[in-house]
Amino acid sequence: REELSLFVPWLFKEIEAVAPKALATLGNVPLKALTDGKATVGDCHGQWLSSRAGVPLFALYHPASIIYRRALAPVYEQDVLKLARALRDGGVPEKS
Repeated sequence: REELSLFVPWLFKEIEAVAPKALATLGNVPLKALTDGKATVGDCHGQWLSSRAGVPLFALYHPASIIYRRALAPVYEQDVLKLARALRDGGVPEKS
């Protein structure tokens, strides 16, 4: 919690400076930092969400999770392909 309280304000300043069209989170910690804190990657992976930064957010499992749960490999691959298609084809939701 302490790390997040120190890190999140800096993260929001970076997002503002870069002005990305979309964000992708890898795992629960960044997902919770950029949302209301209640979302979990297990519930939200492969979906577009609203972020507290006002930038569309795409939730992904952390790649290291595949090492511990091999069954996630095809899920992760499909999510990454979905994100790639959205970025390529203009399927990123509008900023909120």
